[in-house]
Amino acid sequence: MLSPQQLKQVSAMTTPPGSLAVFAIPVSTSLPSQGWIVAIDEVQDPGNLGTIIRLCDWFGIEDLVCSIGTVDAYNPKTVQASMGSLAKVKVHYTELTDWLSQTDLPIYGT
Repeated sequence: MLSPQQLKQVSAMTTPPGSLAVFAIPVSTSLPSQGWIVAIDEVQDPGNLGTIIRLCDWFGIEDLVCSIGTVDAYNPKTVQASMGSLAKVKVHYTELTDWLSQTDLPIYGT
């Protein structure tokens, strides 16, 4: 157990909540080739990425494919914004153009 002062020292938040989770960053598996997948390009704001991860979780989408230039999924602000969904959604980083040109999945853009 950590005291409130110790929790404040290890947290990136100004006012940390009363709980903290520690987990290993998963090793990236092969890129998905089936099912619903969300792909994003060059998302720079960690809060936006965390929200996208949370939305993937809400809709049951297990894989998120990000371009190399997308912010790190394990940035503290991304982790905070994902509100735990990062533990359920697999985040992959790749050259998006190459992956999209090689996949047999239908592609929808917005």
